[in-house]
Amino acid sequence: KDMRLFSKVFDDGGNIPTKFTFDVGEATLPISWEGIPSDTKSLVLVCDDPDADVGTWGHWVLFNIPTSMTHLPERAMDFPEGVRVGKNQLSRREYASTEPRDGMNRYFFSLYALDCELELADGTCKKEILQAIEGHVIDDAQLMGFYEKVSRERKELG
Repeated sequence: KDMRLFSKVFDDGGNIPTKFTFDVGEATLPISWEGIPSDTKSLVLVCDDPDADVGTWGHWVLFNIPTSMTHLPERAMDFPEGVRVGKNQLSRREYASTEPRDGMNRYFFSLYALDCELELADGTCKKEILQAIEGHVIDDAQLMGFYEKVSRERKELG
């Protein structure tokens, strides 16, 4: 596999900085990718928390990302024409930053290279998007980061 997903603010398997969490704000993480197969027609990016107390919780889903894009900057809100934003677990078309209720949670960013563009509308839910990519994934890559919510007591103790 040549495709790689990475961030300049945390290493794979490392801690996500508090700056990029719900504890501080809603800033999206800067994420980059490389090694996209030459026959790729579009990309899909999904962010999930499998450790949420309600089961796997979907934070973000973007699809029809053009192959000309190589990264998403910090605070990514405006996307090139054609990029679609799916619904997150809150049924919103936006990034929902990391916010574990208790303890350490893992956050998986998954990038999929597809042999097509998806004929789906903005606001499509993650489940439908993942069903639509079946049989169209050329390659994929993952990036995982940890985040532990700082309790109010720990914040006060400094």
